[in-house]
Amino acid sequence: MCEEHEHRLQDWCAEFTAAGFAIEQIVEHQPPDGMELHHPAAYATLSREPGCIAFRLAKTASHAPVDADRTGLRHG
Repeated sequence: MCEEHEHRLQDWCAEFTAAGFAIEQIVEHQPPDGMELHHPAAYATLSREPGCIAFRLAKTASHAPVDADRTGLRHG
């Protein structure tokens, strides 16, 4: 589900990297083929301004979980 936000892309990217994530991929969803026939105005808008952006993130090595077997640290 995509929600409406008033944040700039650079703000999202800064938040992700500050939290220790690397951005692997950004997908700007495009309107489906055929939409322009039934909803030309919405199709034109969504072709210029994506209605939803998906991010694929990965934890960076400096923020990755510690390997308990390697360090000898264990919980519980």
